[in-house]
Amino acid sequence: MRRSFEECREPVIALLNKSPFVKVIGLEITEINEGHAVGRIPLKEGNLNPYGSVHGGCLYALADSVAGTVANSCGELVMTVSGNMNFLDVATDVDYIYCEANLIRCGRSMVVVRAEIKTESGKLLDEGTFNFFRSGIDVVTGEKNSLRSLRGGYKTKDC
Repeated sequence: MRRSFEECREPVIALLNKSPFVKVIGLEITEINEGHAVGRIPLKEGNLNPYGSVHGGCLYALADSVAGTVANSCGELVMTVSGNMNFLDVATDVDYIYCEANLIRCGRSMVVVRAEIKTESGKLLDEGTFNFFRSGIDVVTGEKNSLRSLRGGYKTKDC
Protein backbone atom coordinates (compact mmCIF):
# COMPACT_ATOMS: atom_id res chain seq x y z
CA MET A 1 0.00 0.00 0.00
CA ARG A 2 1.43 3.35 -1.02
CA ARG A 3 0.94 6.02 1.62
CA SER A 4 0.11 9.63 0.87
CA PHE A 5 2.53 12.35 1.91
CA GLU A 6 -0.01 13.67 4.43
CA GLU A 7 -0.13 10.25 6.15
CA CYS A 8 3.68 10.22 6.41
CA ARG A 9 4.33 13.83 7.39
CA GLU A 10 3.99 13.66 11.19
CA PRO A 11 5.57 10.19 11.65
CA VAL A 12 8.57 11.28 9.56
CA ILE A 13 9.11 14.42 11.66
CA ALA A 14 8.64 12.43 14.89
CA LEU A 15 11.19 9.85 13.72
CA LEU A 16 13.80 12.52 13.06
CA ASN A 17 13.13 14.25 16.37
CA LYS A 18 13.71 10.96 18.27
CA SER A 19 17.35 10.96 17.21
CA PRO A 20 19.75 12.04 19.98
CA PHE A 21 22.26 13.09 17.31
CA VAL A 22 19.75 15.53 15.83
CA LYS A 23 19.49 17.16 19.25
CA VAL A 24 23.29 17.38 19.59
CA ILE A 25 23.74 19.32 16.34
CA GLY A 26 20.54 21.34 16.92
CA LEU A 27 18.82 20.28 13.70
CA GLU A 28 15.25 21.40 13.20
CA ILE A 29 13.01 20.90 10.17
CA THR A 30 11.53 24.27 9.21
CA GLU A 31 9.54 23.16 6.16
CA ILE A 32 8.31 19.86 4.77
CA ASN A 33 6.17 19.32 1.70
CA GLU A 34 5.78 16.44 -0.71
CA GLY A 35 9.26 15.73 -2.11
CA HIS A 36 10.83 18.71 -0.34
CA ALA A 37 12.19 19.63 3.10
CA VAL A 38 14.23 22.41 4.65
CA GLY A 39 16.18 22.08 7.88
CA ARG A 40 18.68 24.19 9.73
CA ILE A 41 21.40 23.99 12.36
CA PRO A 42 22.75 26.84 14.47
CA LEU A 43 26.28 28.10 14.09
CA LYS A 44 27.32 27.02 17.60
CA GLU A 45 30.63 26.01 19.13
CA GLY A 46 29.93 22.27 19.08
CA ASN A 47 29.31 22.36 15.31
CA LEU A 48 32.52 24.23 14.40
CA ASN A 49 35.89 23.05 13.16
CA PRO A 50 39.17 24.56 14.50
CA TYR A 51 38.96 27.31 11.85
CA GLY A 52 35.63 28.68 13.11
CA SER A 53 33.36 27.42 10.32
CA VAL A 54 30.89 24.53 10.45
CA HIS A 55 32.66 21.17 10.44
CA GLY A 56 32.31 19.22 7.18
CA GLY A 57 31.03 16.17 9.03
CA CYS A 58 28.30 18.27 10.61
CA LEU A 59 27.33 19.66 7.19
CA TYR A 60 27.22 16.13 5.74
CA ALA A 61 25.05 14.99 8.67
CA LEU A 62 22.71 17.96 8.10
CA ALA A 63 22.34 17.12 4.41
CA ASP A 64 21.93 13.38 5.06
CA SER A 65 19.29 13.98 7.76
CA VAL A 66 17.20 16.45 5.75
CA ALA A 67 17.51 14.32 2.59
CA GLY A 68 16.54 11.27 4.68
CA THR A 69 13.44 13.12 5.88
CA VAL A 70 12.42 13.60 2.25
CA ALA A 71 13.20 9.94 1.45
CA ASN A 72 11.22 8.64 4.45
CA SER A 73 8.21 10.63 3.27
CA CYS A 74 7.95 8.15 0.37
CA GLY A 75 6.24 5.91 2.94
CA GLU A 76 8.96 3.48 4.04
CA LEU A 77 11.85 3.76 6.45
CA VAL A 78 15.09 4.29 4.56
CA MET A 79 18.79 3.74 5.17
CA THR A 80 21.53 5.80 3.54
CA VAL A 81 23.39 3.76 0.93
CA SER A 82 25.66 6.53 -0.34
CA GLY A 83 26.07 10.25 -0.37
CA ASN A 84 28.30 12.63 -2.28
CA MET A 85 28.96 16.16 -1.06
CA ASN A 86 30.78 18.98 -2.75
CA PHE A 87 32.00 21.53 -0.22
CA LEU A 88 32.06 24.79 -2.16
CA ASP A 89 32.33 27.61 0.38
CA VAL A 90 32.32 28.36 4.12
CA ALA A 91 30.12 30.55 6.28
CA THR A 92 31.18 32.05 9.58
CA ASP A 93 29.07 35.17 10.19
CA VAL A 94 25.58 33.65 10.21
CA ASP A 95 23.21 32.41 12.89
CA TYR A 96 22.02 29.33 10.98
CA ILE A 97 23.06 27.09 8.11
CA TYR A 98 20.13 25.77 6.02
CA CYS A 99 19.72 22.60 4.00
CA GLU A 100 17.11 22.29 1.26
CA ALA A 101 16.48 18.76 0.00
CA ASN A 102 14.42 17.78 -3.05
CA LEU A 103 13.30 14.38 -4.23
CA ILE A 104 14.82 13.31 -7.53
CA ARG A 105 13.38 9.78 -7.70
CA CYS A 106 11.38 7.50 -5.45
CA GLY A 107 11.83 4.06 -6.99
CA ARG A 108 10.73 0.60 -5.90
CA SER A 109 13.86 -0.06 -3.82
CA MET A 110 15.91 3.17 -3.94
CA VAL A 111 15.26 6.86 -3.31
CA VAL A 112 17.52 9.63 -4.66
CA VAL A 113 17.51 13.10 -3.08
CA ARG A 114 19.51 16.24 -3.91
CA ALA A 115 20.57 18.50 -1.02
CA GLU A 116 21.88 22.06 -1.04
CA ILE A 117 23.35 23.81 1.97
CA LYS A 118 22.94 27.57 2.03
CA THR A 119 23.27 30.61 4.25
CA GLU A 120 20.26 32.55 5.52
CA SER A 121 20.62 34.87 2.51
CA GLY A 122 20.58 31.94 0.06
CA LYS A 123 24.31 31.76 -0.75
CA LEU A 124 25.16 28.20 -1.86
CA LEU A 125 27.78 26.60 0.39
CA ASP A 126 27.60 22.89 -0.44
CA GLU A 127 25.62 20.52 -2.60
CA GLY A 128 25.22 16.79 -2.78
CA THR A 129 23.17 13.78 -3.78
CA PHE A 130 22.08 11.00 -1.43
CA ASN A 131 20.87 7.49 -2.23
CA PHE A 132 18.64 5.61 0.20
CA PHE A 133 17.49 1.99 0.39
CA ARG A 134 13.75 1.54 0.97
CA SER A 135 13.48 -0.97 3.82
CA GLY A 136 9.94 -2.21 3.22
CA ILE A 137 9.01 -1.04 6.73
CA ASP A 138 5.97 1.24 6.78
CA VAL A 139 6.93 4.66 8.17
CA VAL A 140 3.50 5.08 9.80
CA THR A 141 2.94 1.66 11.42
CA GLY A 142 6.51 0.35 11.69
CA GLU A 143 5.32 -2.92 10.18
CA LYS A 144 7.05 -4.75 7.36
CA ASN A 145 5.27 -4.34 4.04
CA SER A 146 4.01 -7.80 3.13
CA LEU A 147 4.48 -7.08 -0.58
CA ARG A 148 8.25 -6.55 -0.26
CA SER A 149 10.93 -8.55 1.46
CA LEU A 150 13.40 -6.76 3.69
CA ARG A 151 16.78 -7.31 2.03
CA GLY A 152 20.13 -7.02 3.72
CA GLY A 153 19.04 -8.09 7.20
CA TYR A 154 18.18 -4.61 8.47
CA LYS A 155 15.88 -4.74 11.49
CA THR A 156 14.07 -2.06 13.43
CA LYS A 157 11.92 -2.27 16.56
CA ASP A 158 9.77 0.78 16.10
CA CYS A 159 8.87 3.53 13.67
